[in-house]
Amino acid sequence: MRVSPGMHLGPYEILAPIGAGGMGEVYRAQDLRLKRTVAIKVLPGELSLNPQNRERLLREARAVSNLNHPNICTLHDIGSENGIDYLVMEYLEGDTLQQRLSRGPLPPGEALRYAIEIADALDRAHRSGVVHRDLKPGNVILTGSGAKLLDFGLAKTGAGLGRPHGDETVTDALTSEGTIAGTLQYMAPEQLEGKDISPRADIFAFGAVLYEMLAGRRAFSGGSAASIVASILTSEPPAAREITGGSALDRVMRKCLAKNPDRRWQTAADLKDELAWIAAGGAAPAVVPGPRQRAAMWWAGAAAVCALLAGWLAWERPRATAEPDAWNLAVPPPPDTVFVSSGGRSPFAISPDGHMLVFPVLAQNGSGLWLRDLTSGSQRPLPGTDNGHMPFWSPDSRNIGFFAGGKLKKIGLSGPPEVICNAGDGRGGSWNRDGTIVFTPRGLSVIHRVSASGGNPVPITTFDPARHENAHYFPYFLPDGRHFLYWARETEDLQKNGILIASLDDSPTLTGRPLLVSTPLGAIYAPSGNTGRGHLLYRRAKALVAQAFDPAALRVSSDAFPVADELGGGSDDALASVSATGVLVYAEPEGDLRRLVWIGRTGVPLGDAASPGHYKDVRLSPSGARIVVIRQDPEIGDNVWSIAPDGGLSRLTLNTAHARDCTVWSPDGGLVAFAQPSQNTTRGRAFSLFTVPVAGSADPARLTITTINQMPDDWSPDGRYLLFHQAGTVTQQDLWVLPLKPPGDPFPILATPFEESYGRISPDGRWLAYASDDTGASEIYVQSFSALVSRAQVSPKWTVSVDGGTQPVWRRDGKELFYRARNGALMSAAVQIAGEAFHAGSPKRLFDGDPGLLGGMEGFAYDAAPTGDRFIAIESVQKRGSRPLHVLTKWGAAR
Repeated sequence: MRVSPGMHLGPYEILAPIGAGGMGEVYRAQDLRLKRTVAIKVLPGELSLNPQNRERLLREARAVSNLNHPNICTLHDIGSENGIDYLVMEYLEGDTLQQRLSRGPLPPGEALRYAIEIADALDRAHRSGVVHRDLKPGNVILTGSGAKLLDFGLAKTGAGLGRPHGDETVTDALTSEGTIAGTLQYMAPEQLEGKDISPRADIFAFGAVLYEMLAGRRAFSGGSAASIVASILTSEPPAAREITGGSALDRVMRKCLAKNPDRRWQTAADLKDELAWIAAGGAAPAVVPGPRQRAAMWWAGAAAVCALLAGWLAWERPRATAEPDAWNLAVPPPPDTVFVSSGGRSPFAISPDGHMLVFPVLAQNGSGLWLRDLTSGSQRPLPGTDNGHMPFWSPDSRNIGFFAGGKLKKIGLSGPPEVICNAGDGRGGSWNRDGTIVFTPRGLSVIHRVSASGGNPVPITTFDPARHENAHYFPYFLPDGRHFLYWARETEDLQKNGILIASLDDSPTLTGRPLLVSTPLGAIYAPSGNTGRGHLLYRRAKALVAQAFDPAALRVSSDAFPVADELGGGSDDALASVSATGVLVYAEPEGDLRRLVWIGRTGVPLGDAASPGHYKDVRLSPSGARIVVIRQDPEIGDNVWSIAPDGGLSRLTLNTAHARDCTVWSPDGGLVAFAQPSQNTTRGRAFSLFTVPVAGSADPARLTITTINQMPDDWSPDGRYLLFHQAGTVTQQDLWVLPLKPPGDPFPILATPFEESYGRISPDGRWLAYASDDTGASEIYVQSFSALVSRAQVSPKWTVSVDGGTQPVWRRDGKELFYRARNGALMSAAVQIAGEAFHAGSPKRLFDGDPGLLGGMEGFAYDAAPTGDRFIAIESVQKRGSRPLHVLTKWGAAR
């Protein structure tokens, strides 16, 4: 009986094939009891009839069952169903080492890390009396948590580990279909000669695998099985430019490949220890001595050690040119696109191996992630990443995490993206080698953890009341994969905003963490080769600086030195990224300064409304005569300003700082609602709703006290309700109302698993326009506001936009609805009302907008005059995202 998707083997449902070889087929399956994904291995149809093959499958189960090790694939179960014998194993996501090598050799640092993990797995197997006998790249899979050793189908077990009578012969191995291409090249000489097999046969195969990881080609090859056998028995692997002659790794590899088993490493434990010593900064002498000789010779060889280590570290960097240390590249955006670099969205991330750069761009057809190979210069879009932002890499440089459509997602270098969990517009993420991701969901504002394979996020930090915190953003794992940096915002003293360190092992309620450095945004860590130390890179004023940091002691030392004199982006932008190999990417300054400009319906500029400044949100008064904006200032923070018809500015929030992105006029034009951190409250430091009079100098009046950020959207024309949005604990951004006349408790009117935002109430108070991503992309919808606030059971929903939309605005007579398309264009849809039925005509483009200007995460980048004949809009003085990114390998002499 053949195995096919949908079939059940015991409690397991077959989902899809994963791969097949000469001695087994592997399928992805669902464990219906535990609701987890597993891998099931079965014998191909004709082989299942052979009792010896069935015994081999059982022997594999016995061999693996006791090998509990993080770098060995776990066996969950065995079974038999309708004549089909099967093994149930841990399901692993990733490429095999063979697949990875098809793209070229591994950088020495990456190869060394995988080699240590494979050697550790072999040591565990050998100590349990198991010799693998089929170690090859195809039997090693590279996952987010490291290398995993697979397929013990040819394993030998027993105390003596000699070849027992009746076991498979060399002839079997040489003539079985497919084994010459996949197995022969890794067999030890004694294995080919039919002699007793010991763990040192695995060590020989390990040497062949290590050679292939470093050189990108097999150690032994030939046009026929006979020539391959002759090569293994009589010759040495050819010298490779990728493996420096006489280097520590070269000597380890060649000792593994000694023809005489007695001249190889005697145990996998010795081999692992030697590799770990190299990784820690050591280097072996030319002739590998015993422990006493090594100690005596160490000082005499110190100079040579330093030279070899320097040469080896040079190979850790990507090889785009003949001199990788001299990298100084300018990476422009792809044709007809601009880089996304605003609204707190980190615009790029370099892979840990330093070879690839991922970044989001905006184009006329929308936004998405692109991938650029820094070695070849080729670049391509990543399908399925529409509106993706804040990308970050898995430690093995094979997967990318990102935020889009209210979700945290991941995507491999090929294949479609997968949803990990709900996240809103996240504020930074980081991925460790154990497959744990830390990130900040939008609205919840503390760091959460989740498995990279999916699950429910769990908060792992809490606000420190002594520091008056209200946001934890931009987590970044340190090398141990347990501690991570994060940025904390302090609401009373901007100078106390900065970097703290937490651990996955901490209690979520732990407070009192000391401030590491003061900075207006997150920090990243750059290791200094294999010294165990490195630098923190962070923003100081407008500059990117580096400061020596010891990740073991968790402290900085020395003075910070400048890496780049000036960075692009605003105060929320994390505009630098660094690889584990020391390759730095940063963005130079560009159009941060913005202007408020009047624009006619055809897109013709009609003049500026005020002098240029750092504007984030704009709203016209009900009469259209005055403007309120959020204006950023590095000295006094973000505040609400009023602009008179003559362009004069006056600050409304005289006694506060750090107002958020949204402002709302009262129906009579006398008050402005906005959000700022609550003062003098024991219920947290989240952004609450306030009002401030437009005339006079009264202090803001607080409307709400909350532990979750609340942002105003609109004020109903009758003055009864203030519309605002906030994040739910299970849902994403939801729309709420606060009853004002008479006063009452706030309640949600739209709370779904999706993200609802940018709510605007029609001038007659009957309809609500808003943006939602319930189709996967943001679109504009209209519902009955009356039905929503009365909590009616049925409230029909009408779609207004086509192919994406955000930031809806009503014309003051309610007969036209404007919104921004994904490419920044301003769209218009005619509105008709018939009783309780709403109808919007086909949207029409009025004029193109600046796609690089997002208008903030919550704020509006434009508003419509009462007659709809002109618009006030925020525009960049200089086109954002048009300047190239800088890629450097030599970014500081102090490094």
